[in-house]
Amino acid sequence: MIKLNTMASHLKGVKKSISKLLSHEQIIKNVMGNNTEDNVEDDNHVLEYALHKNALKATITLHNFLLQYENSIFELLNALGKVTDEIQGDMNFKKKQVPLESYFTKVS
Repeated sequence: MIKLNTMASHLKGVKKSISKLLSHEQIIKNVMGNNTEDNVEDDNHVLEYALHKNALKATITLHNFLLQYENSIFELLNALGKVTDEIQGDMNFKKKQVPLESYFTKVS
């Protein structure tokens, strides 16, 4: 009987706290107080430079991982293949900076 009385008194307390209405000022105060946590972010995070070689190795590993499952989505494998091709293309294309004068021929 003691447990039932304790539960009943606890439920009455819950009903009282639920039925209590907040004023507009209290709602605004609660919302403004919650926004302060959102503004505290660490902007000092610097992305690590990713090498083409490592990215290519990661796409090949992911492709092999997906091939192990019977339920692999064909479109996902095709998209991953396109990403691999793009990375491979970037690796093969070497960008070389040349001076502007090299585009003009000297007339003798």
